[in-house]
Amino acid sequence: MRLLLFLLVLLPTVAPIRCYAGWNKDYLQVACSVLDIFCYKLDPNKDGYTEKGCGITVSCFRDGCSGGLCCCSGDYCNAAPGFTIFSSLLLVSAAAMACLGQ
Repeated sequence: MRLLLFLLVLLPTVAPIRCYAGWNKDYLQVACSVLDIFCYKLDPNKDGYTEKGCGITVSCFRDGCSGGLCCCSGDYCNAAPGFTIFSSLLLVSAAAMACLGQ
């Protein structure tokens, strides 16, 4: 169990995060730099014109939304229009269950 927990913690630091990147519904799936730990979705005017990409290019410090900027830390987590942090919560839940199962 400890090995599984270790791998869950280590995996995000080894494999680069994958995000959608582009502008206004013209998005590509990209593998980000190993320095990137967030995907983002930016819609500052909340007019539907959005930019998506990897987190090093904007100020992403944690999962969540502020103003028109949303950041998340799971692969392709910036895809949905509703934008949730479900993937991060799922990872934390799995790690907690692994710890409790010891």
